[in-house]
Parts: sequence; structure tokens; C-alpha cells
Amino acid sequence: MSLTVFILGAGASKEAGGPLMADFLDTADELRKTIDLGDDKASFDAVFKGISALQAVHSKSTLDVYNLESVFAAFEMASLFGRLGSLTAEEIRGMSSAIRRLIVRTLEERIMLPVRGKTVIPPSPYEEFVRLVLGLPRSPQTAGPANASIVTFNYDLSLDFAFYYRRLAVDYCLKLSSDKIRFHLMKLHGSLNWARCSECNAVVPWHLDDFFSKRNWNIWVTEPKSVHRIAFYP
Repeated sequence: MSLTVFILGAGASKEAGGPLMADFLDTADELRKTIDLGDDKASFDAVFKGISALQAVHSKSTLDVYNLESVFAAFEMASLFGRLGSLTAEEIRGMSSAIRRLIVRTLEERIMLPVRGKTVIPPSPYEEFVRLVLGLPRSPQTAGPANASIVTFNYDLSLDFAFYYRRLAVDYCLKLSSDKIRFHLMKLHGSLNWARCSECNAVVPWHLDDFFSKRNWNIWVTEPKSVHRIAFYP
């Protein structure tokens, strides 16, 4: 059992560039209107078409059509019942995957990783947060470098990368484990590096140490302390 539990809301990623739940859709709409989204443009358009359909029934419900989580839940319900305003059955079936893609692309565009020299480092305030966690007292029953659990409502990988940067493994607590070395990182709304197994239907994480074991950064920096372009090379 952890001696210390941290609970992080969406504001924890605000300084790193991540939008809050209340302005996430506004940020996504701004991206839709100002940058070339490529293949993701269709997903963004589908989400905002779905929001327009939700607004048509807004007067008959307490749904907050400006909050990402509320809209996400409404799309899931629409998929379950097969109805959402005047949308076709095919459009409704695509809502869930469309809003997931919107979340991924919005976070990719908005969260920037700083550069120190030619090293990509965790965004503030997560680098400082991990230092804080490392300074916590250890439990006599725990063999790890510190004894802490983190509960977060964020999808992004800023905290995950901060632990990876320190070469610290995390346990997402997706299954029972007897490993006492890892930190507990519980992401209640899901994570950008999780997927669902097509055979067993279990949620499976893609840990960053596995990801970077076959990839590396290729960086072009035009201003100190900020990343303007990052490419992954397998």
C-alpha cells in the first residue's frame, strides 16, 4: 500500500500546453480552422457535426456540450442506442473513434516537450513533480525507490515521459501485479499509449521504454528551450 497518493486533474498539464476539459473542444475547433490536419480533418469535422446534433436536443437535457467528457459520454450513449439527431447510423458508429482521434491530435499539437541542449526533457511542471515523488520516504514493505501512487484524469503522456526520463518504470494497475518496484500511475480516463486487444478485449499499454527501444528523437530546434519539430525514427 502506498504511503502517499497524488490526484492530478487536467490543470496539471495546462502549463505543458494541454487544454483543460472546458476549453478542449474550443482548442480543437481552432486547430480545425487554422492548420492542415491531413487525414484527421474528417475526424474533427465528424465530432463537430455530432456536437451540432447534440445542441439540437440541448434544451431537453442537462448536457454540457462544451465539455469534452460530457460530449464523449454522449457519443458513447448515441452509439449504444443508435440515434443522434439526424445523423446516419454510419456517422453515429464513427463518433467514438472520431473523438478519440481528435483528443490524440489536439494533445499532439498543443503539448510541447522542452529541449535542454540536444536532449528532450519532460515538460514543466512534471519534471519537478517527479523530483518531488523521488524525495518521498520509502515504505519498509516496498522495495522501490519511493512509495507513491498517482491518480490522474489526463490522457497525455507528459507524466509518463517524466518517469521514463528518470528511467523509472510505472505500473498502470490494469491488472493484478506483485511487482513492488514500480510506481502506481492510474489514468482513470485512459491514455494515449493504451489500446484494446482485438482478441481478449483487454486494455494493453505500450510502455515508453518499449517504444523508445526501437525509436529515437530527430530534432530541429530554432529557439532555445523549445521543440518546434520532432520526428520519430524506427
